[in-house]
Amino acid sequence: MLEYFFQIFPILVSLLLDFSLLRLKTKSGLVWLFTAWLALSISLFFYLTGGWFISSYYLRYVVLGAGVLSVFISLIRLPGCIWTPVALRSTDKAEVLGNLVPALIFSYLAVTAWLGGTTPENGINLQFPLKGRDYLFAQAGASWLTNHHSNAGSQKYAQDIIQLNSWGRSASGFDPTALEEYVIYGQPVYSPCDGIVSVVLDGFEDIPPGGTPSDEENPAGNHIYIQCEAQDAYVLLAHMKQGTITPSAGSRIKTGEMVGQVGNSGNTTEPYLHIHARRGGNLDDVIAGTGIPILYDEVFFCRNDLLSN
Repeated sequence: MLEYFFQIFPILVSLLLDFSLLRLKTKSGLVWLFTAWLALSISLFFYLTGGWFISSYYLRYVVLGAGVLSVFISLIRLPGCIWTPVALRSTDKAEVLGNLVPALIFSYLAVTAWLGGTTPENGINLQFPLKGRDYLFAQAGASWLTNHHSNAGSQKYAQDIIQLNSWGRSASGFDPTALEEYVIYGQPVYSPCDGIVSVVLDGFEDIPPGGTPSDEENPAGNHIYIQCEAQDAYVLLAHMKQGTITPSAGSRIKTGEMVGQVGNSGNTTEPYLHIHARRGGNLDDVIAGTGIPILYDEVFFCRNDLLSN
């Protein structure tokens, strides 16, 4: 239930700032400008970084749209004399300074999150390992604000992928307790490249949503490493369903060949597919080695991006 609080909080903060902007009565253009700046920067930050799949992916557009609309409406309501240079009152100065600091902070955070979607150098092109519509990148990109793996060694450019239903949510129900309520659970996973299966680890049971891993020494749960020959990289597909991994270690595999199903094994909060590419390091250590950016059809994806295949 705690995740719903963190989802509702940014919505309430954004709408409260929008409401305050609409009710703003001032004769100072600077006061309006800095108030509008703060409202927009916070809306944009939450739009880029929020975990919208918990409530509804479409709410991110409501939050950003409400921010833009409130700025526009408040602007046309301003008296014509507001841009005439006048000495700021002490209360106006305090309001400008009070909005300036958080506006600068959230602008910096929003730009940092946006830059997380820029394509890094030396990425490899893979085939997307899932089929169907409305796959959401819950963790992805090159910024610490869009990808919590960004400081985790070989997982630097890792992607956590979920699937949305028609309501823009990853699961049905308000507080799902069954794995089957999650859209992506049980979806077939396909090899993203031609190569050789280097590692197969199976045998871990799926844990309930939000549960504790049965083996904390194997955070990837049931997983497979593929040595992608053309890309000169090892690709990890993790958190798969017990007993569904079909290839064996040492076998050769083709792009698009089914390798298993999405599960909820290992260190997870809900069913999703984890994928990352690496070079070097011991494969027994999921963060050893150097992380490599992954592209699909030459496109680099970031948090809250959608892909249909």
